[in-house]
Amino acid sequence: MNKIVHYEVDLSNPPPLTEQQQAELKSPSEMPNESIDLSDIPLLAEAFWKDAVRKTSINIPFIS
Repeated sequence: MNKIVHYEVDLSNPPPLTEQQQAELKSPSEMPNESIDLSDIPLLAEAFWKDAVRKTSINIPFIS
């Protein structure tokens, strides 16, 4: 039996996070950088950064 569930979220009034979700978000921020495994992320060559521009603020319009 196939069951399709549709769920809509009001982004201006999101549901509160569960205790488990809060714990999952909190744990990485408390980890020391040395304990995070980055070995599966490829390094970026200097050419990637050649034309990069540092932005001091981001102004992204909300799209609904």
